[in-house]
Amino acid sequence: MNIDVIIDHFNEYRNEKYATKMAAYMKYNVQFLGIKAPIRKEIQKEYLKECKKLSFQDCKEFAFRLYDLPYREFHYFSLEILDKHKRDLTSEFAPLAESLCLKNTWWDTIDYIATHIYNPVLMNMDVESRKTYVQYLASHQNMWLNRIGIIFQLPLKDKTNTSLLELAILPHIDSKEFFHKKAIGWALRQYSKYNPEYVRDFIDHTKLQALSIREASKYL
Repeated sequence: MNIDVIIDHFNEYRNEKYATKMAAYMKYNVQFLGIKAPIRKEIQKEYLKECKKLSFQDCKEFAFRLYDLPYREFHYFSLEILDKHKRDLTSEFAPLAESLCLKNTWWDTIDYIATHIYNPVLMNMDVESRKTYVQYLASHQNMWLNRIGIIFQLPLKDKTNTSLLELAILPHIDSKEFFHKKAIGWALRQYSKYNPEYVRDFIDHTKLQALSIREASKYL
């Protein structure tokens, strides 16, 4: 695929009015072209089909080139390319997944990386390696990696491993950081759909922040 052709294609739909609104919503942490999601997905459709014909190595290199571009729409496209290759997201991809988290960072890409990139990476590890890596995420100084450790199991629903969940949550129950508190509440709220007794008991016996409790209790 030709990255210059793709850049030109995206730029055809650039909208400064929407770009300003999108950037404001993200607290001006990232830049946008101003392309609404349905239009962006339509633009991407043919390129994603083309990606399926390429090797994972080629798609991976292309995805990282997109992620190096300044606009958020390219970052979303980059992550969706990687998501199309879930079967190739093995433990060996973990360092590259981490590099994505440390660049162009804000909650929108972090949450996608957690559930679409890190989820298969971690679930393709053996049990002990997975536990060790979750400990690494939980103890990291970077709050975004902490958040990934807390929410990467969201797609697992009733198959959530509560030992790993607690391993990721407990180091941050005293944190005043909004993104820690929200992630803890989100992970517990999701699991409460399948095991409300566990979540209720966890809330009762763990000194969580008020925001985490409020989020976790929504379905109880």
